Order: sequence, then C-alpha cells, then structure tokens
Amino acid sequence: MDERHRVLIADSYPDEAEQLKKELSGKYNVISVRDNGVDTLDDIIKLKPDLVVIDLMLSEIDGIGVIEKCRELIEPDKIPAFIALTMLENRELMECIRRLKVDYCMMKPFQAGILAERISQMIRIRSVNNDIQKNEKALHGRSKRMCSMCGTNDVRRQISFLVRNLGVPAHIKGCRYMKYAILMAIEDCNRINYITKLLYPEIAKKCKTTTSSVERAIRHAIDIVWTKGNQELLKEIFGTFVMEGQERPTNSQFIAAVADWMRLEHQIKVS
Repeated sequence: MDERHRVLIADSYPDEAEQLKKELSGKYNVISVRDNGVDTLDDIIKLKPDLVVIDLMLSEIDGIGVIEKCRELIEPDKIPAFIALTMLENRELMECIRRLKVDYCMMKPFQAGILAERISQMIRIRSVNNDIQKNEKALHGRSKRMCSMCGTNDVRRQISFLVRNLGVPAHIKGCRYMKYAILMAIEDCNRINYITKLLYPEIAKKCKTTTSSVERAIRHAIDIVWTKGNQELLKEIFGTFVMEGQERPTNSQFIAAVADWMRLEHQIKVS
C-alpha cells in the first residue's frame, strides 16, 4: 500500500496537469488528475486526498466554486489542504482566496520543484494544526469532566454537612438514603413527584435493598430530626411549618423542602 501523501491535481490544461503529475509522482501519490470542476469535486469527496492542487479557472465549476462546495459538503476536519493556481492577480480574487482560507496560492507559470516544496509545507502545517485541535478537544473534554465531577462532589459534601447539622445520626441507614434522595431531588426536581415510583426504587437499586426499606429508613431519620434535631436549622428551612406539636412532614415534603432550600442557599443549578 502506498503510504505517501495523496495529492489530487485539477488543471484546466490537461497536458500541463499530466506533466505536473509526472514531476510530483516521485514524491507523492497522485491519485487523480482532472480538468473540470465537477469531476474534481466528485474525486475530492470519493478519494479523500490530503492536498488538492487546483486551477481557479476550471470549467463547469471554477476552482473557487469547488472549494466552496467542499466547505459545505465535507466535515471541517476532513477537508483537504488546497494550493490554488492562477494566472490572474486582482483584489477580488485575492479576497475570495482569503475568505475561503485557501492554504496557499501560486501564480502561473511556476517551477514544479517549488510547488513540491509548498505541498510538503502545507501538508506538514495541516498535520500540526490537526494534532493541536485534537489535543485541545481532548483537554477540553477532560476539563469538562473534571468540572462536572468537582461540581457533583461539592454538592454531595454540602448535603452531607446539612444532614449532619440537622441531627441525623450517621450510623442509621436513613442517613445514607436521605442523602441520596436529596441529591436526586436537586438534580431533577420532577423526581420528587414520583417518589414511590422513581426515587425510592433508584435508591433501593443503588443500595441493594427494597423500596419499602428505603421509605421506612428515611421516615425514621425524619422522625429523629423532627423531635431531636437542630430546631433553628429546621425553622430556617421549613419556616412556620416547624411549631411545637406540629406533625412531621411526609418524606416527599421533607426531601422537597431541603432540596429547594439547598438550591436557593447554594445557588445550585438544576435540570
């Protein structure tokens, strides 16, 4: 298999294109030679060259049109490098070349040796740029994952601190289940509306127990907090609901109130 860089030549003068192919074939794998824009565009899409040497004066679709179509039809990281060939030099043409971010432009006539050097340079630059983009994407992805992890861990710590301050004994099962329930309600406030169908089963699956055990353990933890817990903190969270002799809230009321208080107090964004 030919491991050399794949080059496509598109020139409005077939004889010049064939001569250029002969001069470049010793160093590059010239995969196609075309003299019109339609065939050139088809070959670029099908053959996926590393670089295209393209005459801007092609028939049917000119070189500028071919490059524009490539920008529309090919994914950005798979577009080949372009070296444009032209016999004209005017402001409008140069502006088009800059706008399309053509890698290099050469005036006809030119020496094949110089073109070969430019091809090597453009392929090398494109390879370096692709490596930089891949590294940036990888770093960005790792950064986002780390930020996400740090954010979740921070919320978990805040929940643990709050549950401990409320007065839930750390050794009872309801302490662990309550933390999970509050975290889930913070992540998705709609879960609390389906506490028996969604929230309890998720916690039970995570902790390898039954939904009824989860419900009872959380209820037991709330009983302890409501009768022996931090009354000042309860008043801050539940307001006038906390009164002497007042029945404790239901599991869903308690979890929803604590989750809402944490969102407001710590400005936690929810889905």
